Amino acid sequence: MGRQSPYPEEFRKDAVALYRVAGGGRTYAAVAADVGVTGETLRSWVRQADELAGRGTRADQTGEGRDGELVRLREENKRLRKAEADRRLRWVFYLSAQSTMMYPGASRDFYLRKRAEGLRYVQAVLALARRRVDVLWAMFRDQRIYVPAPPSPDPAGR
Repeated sequence: MGRQSPYPEEFRKDAVALYRVAGGGRTYAAVAADVGVTGETLRSWVRQADELAGRGTRADQTGEGRDGELVRLREENKRLRKAEADRRLRWVFYLSAQSTMMYPGASRDFYLRKRAEGLRYVQAVLALARRRVDVLWAMFRDQRIYVPAPPSPDPAGR
């Protein structure tokens, strides 16, 4: 047998009950974080409780319970992949805005205007990144290529 658990039996039962009350709506890690243990520890406790209650292991489960969990896990995996892609895309647009605002042109003018409005550096770069996203989205929506506007005459006459 393994070593003695540092957690009292009652604590483990309560943690398992919290997970079961969630009805599959929360992950092991989410419930485990609430009670202060790791997700793997909680998963192990739930499996042990199932074996003691005669419910069998996951390998023994069939039907809707297993299929429902599989669907839930696939949806969660899809959501996490999308979140990672969103994070990378946001980073690409941030770097794009940062690099274009360093050179003369419409992007730098927009950045300087935002700074003059009182936005901090990061806020102004994020505003520029958002504008670049909006322009790209309009290009896709309207199925047009980007045509920069002609430079406006300098009011100072330089």
